[in-house]
Amino acid sequence: MSSNPPVLVYNELRKPRAARTKRNTVVVQVKTAGQKTEQVEVVKLEFNVFGEMLCFRIAVGQQLAGLTDLVPLARMLSTKLVSVVKRNIAGHGDSMPCRPGCSRCCRYLVPVSIPEVLCLAQEITRAAPWKRLLMSESCLLTARCVLELTPKTLLSDKFINEETPRMPGLKDVSDWYADMNLPCPFLLGNLCMIYDKRPLACREYLVTGSAQGCRPDSVNEARVVRAPVSILEALVQLTSELTGNGIETIVLPFLCVWCQDNREYAEYKWPAAYLVRRFVSILTTLDMENKEMIPLPHEK
Repeated sequence: MSSNPPVLVYNELRKPRAARTKRNTVVVQVKTAGQKTEQVEVVKLEFNVFGEMLCFRIAVGQQLAGLTDLVPLARMLSTKLVSVVKRNIAGHGDSMPCRPGCSRCCRYLVPVSIPEVLCLAQEITRAAPWKRLLMSESCLLTARCVLELTPKTLLSDKFINEETPRMPGLKDVSDWYADMNLPCPFLLGNLCMIYDKRPLACREYLVTGSAQGCRPDSVNEARVVRAPVSILEALVQLTSELTGNGIETIVLPFLCVWCQDNREYAEYKWPAAYLVRRFVSILTTLDMENKEMIPLPHEK
């Protein structure tokens, strides 16, 4: 069996060569670390982000793969996509207040996809002992605070009464979470302990304006800039399709508890090429759907 991971390489090409195949996938022969020849499938993914072409060639092995095997790919795609959006914002004279040491948005609700939850749990386990203990205990403490405060807010008459009975929506939940002012369990000295591994929701949260505008109680809110396509949305949609469950994300502080109660998700396997093809297909569809809906970042 090959020692290479199921998703082998991520090759970004800004200007595709004319001789390159127009097919979305192609099978090639590669040499593994043990100098054995192995077939891999190369899947093509292209985005036109505000006039800048991003082209990726994703090489996929013939092994089975789990949900966590998609996370490094998703993180890389998100980083590349967000970098283009940031350049576009700067090119039109807008400024972003995000800087090292600024943790204004680190008290908001962070939805995390199931693949990311599984991957983060593994990465916490592999961390240095002191860091592993700190992050695990911080997650449990924050989760406990959320559970203790929930009945006093979301289940109050503000949302459920005889005249206008309704369940709280996403904005209700987000506002409630922000009102608790609970710092992210991975925040240490206003710096993120998992910055390189941070959730897609954090990577894709872009704002313009001042840091003061990010405060929940601010009169002048910072303006949120949406990327043309959400890698998080695609990963959540793919997970729902693969598992047969509904659309589901996990609130960040609950990741350790959720993994303990849902160990079977880490055991699910599919052909790696199928996972990547479906992921790319969903991303392409979302990109096409959003092209007409999302204005350029500089448009008011």
